[in-house]
Amino acid sequence: LKETGDTVTDADGNVYEVTDSTFKFTVENGVITKSEIVGADENGTYKIDGNTITVNDAKRGYKVNISKTDVSSKEIPDAVLTIYEVTEDGKTAVDEFTTDGKTKHTFDAIEPGKVYILEETTVPDGFVRAEEIYFRIDKDNKVEVSKDGKTWEAKEDTTIVMVDDYSKIEINKVSMTDGKTELNGATLTIYDEKGEKVVVLNEKELTWTSKAGETWTITGILDGTYVLKETGDTVTDADGNVYEV
Repeated sequence: LKETGDTVTDADGNVYEVTDSTFKFTVENGVITKSEIVGADENGTYKIDGNTITVNDAKRGYKVNISKTDVSSKEIPDAVLTIYEVTEDGKTAVDEFTTDGKTKHTFDAIEPGKVYILEETTVPDGFVRAEEIYFRIDKDNKVEVSKDGKTWEAKEDTTIVMVDDYSKIEINKVSMTDGKTELNGATLTIYDEKGEKVVVLNEKELTWTSKAGETWTITGILDGTYVLKETGDTVTDADGNVYEV
């Protein structure tokens, strides 16, 4: 009796690794009379109960799915993520991949009792680096995650989601007199080094008219060098005082 293959599953969809093995048995007068294992690893066993042979040589395999999204839960491409195994000497890289913005990445080399770290090693343009995520398989065969490797939280599924926030900058318009008084009516525009107006996240060109009490927040601006220009003649503060631009 020979078994070959890579993986098998149970009724719940859990995956098991198959160990190639060979079991030899003899049937006499319709009854199994002799049996022996002639090829299997140390975990491979066969059990004989009357004329029933039970093959026990499949080792439970574990896996997690890695999802890389923005704050709106949309998968994003071009992030390079590395998975490290925590060791006595620090950590050792065991997997690295680049996201495609479409599919989740499956890490199927996870072993119970070991701790892993998911780290963003290359950040996509227009985003900020996410914090690392610790993960492991707990005693109940569930995936647990942690921010620091000390406090753990069990997940209901096997998907680990790492979220990248958009890069953000903020611009205010204030008086030169005291550096604090916010002004109304200043027209500010951002250009690239070629003198072209900049557009981010498919929004309108980056132009803003200042208003006292408000801040211009720009989300998703890409890495690069930019020019901020102010146009107009005069602006006012909340009390109606006039300032030259």
